[in-house]
Amino acid sequence: MTTKPKIFITTISPFTENIYERMELEYLKDYYEIWVLDCLNLFMPKQKDEITYSLFNSSNINLKEVSTKEEIISLIDNVKPIFLLDSIGKSEHTFLIQSICKSNKLCYVYDASINTIGSSSLKNNFLYFLSILPYKMTKTIAYLICCIKDAKYIRPDIVLSCSSLGSLWEFSARKRILTVNQSFINSSELESENKNNRLNNKSFILFLDDCLLHSFDFNLGHKKNNLSKKYYFNSLDIFFNKLESQFNMPVIIAAHPNGLEYKNYEKLFKHRKVIFNNSLVLSKNCFFAMTHYSLSIHYPIYFKKQVIFLELNELSDDVKSLQKNYTKSLGSKIYNIDELSSKVILEKVNHKKYNKFINSYLNNSSNKILHQYSPLISYFKT
Repeated sequence: MTTKPKIFITTISPFTENIYERMELEYLKDYYEIWVLDCLNLFMPKQKDEITYSLFNSSNINLKEVSTKEEIISLIDNVKPIFLLDSIGKSEHTFLIQSICKSNKLCYVYDASINTIGSSSLKNNFLYFLSILPYKMTKTIAYLICCIKDAKYIRPDIVLSCSSLGSLWEFSARKRILTVNQSFINSSELESENKNNRLNNKSFILFLDDCLLHSFDFNLGHKKNNLSKKYYFNSLDIFFNKLESQFNMPVIIAAHPNGLEYKNYEKLFKHRKVIFNNSLVLSKNCFFAMTHYSLSIHYPIYFKKQVIFLELNELSDDVKSLQKNYTKSLGSKIYNIDELSSKVILEKVNHKKYNKFINSYLNNSSNKILHQYSPLISYFKT
């Protein structure tokens, strides 16, 4: 019996079943012996006390909760993985994980399989300019800028990216492997849609839930919001009532997967239909979609649906800038649900802008790939 190569995957979220599914590890297990290093105790120990959850246990993976740098080093020595796939997201903790890999001669792979526009217009424009240069020139320029900005900079060994655009960090990698965002090529969710619960095309308005008050995720970019739970959900309810009256159709909630970890999460949205794990189907069939800043807004963008962004007075300036850049790129609008008194006016989909966004952030120029991890697997085979 052939022994599978071993790999490490770092996360900073309680490793629940829905995290396992979202990370597409069911595919990787056929090629590797997977060791998931849950770094929550190491980087954010207090967060663990704020929620209740059940860790996902499976014979397909080895789950290790690590609390110290030394524990990771010991595991590297004992297990001898061929690479570490960092699924935490670029943050203040990345340098520690990279330095451990470097000192122990372990290949560091950064998972950038989900990309999006940033909160700085100037930076977005510069990154777009870099993306159209020859690859070696892009890599060199990005590396030099990163070194100037941060004297401690450690270059990523490999970046797995789904789009032609990326951050300076991703552009500077020794090797950039292009892949696809699995969500946009996998039609199984559409094919398995429950026919008994079918929602007619354009018969509802879709809210893509950000789980603003409850979310824990393996991407550290989302910070806790200082919002009153009662005030937030009351404001949403009032706004949704106005929309339902104006358009004469219901608002349906595409709930964030992290909401599954909270008892009676769906009741927070009053009487409305709340559906988990069907954002792709719902986005394809909705009249128009709205969110605060959830990455799942990429689904309706992909299907060329009208989208609007919902502002709140308590959202951070970075998030508000992010919303502005989305609307500028797409030709859509922002509505402040704390202050809205007029009707919502939908803009016609600007197909030219949508296509540019899709080609920049959701697709890449490579040939169709069967799975988001297949180029990474092929690289290590060769």
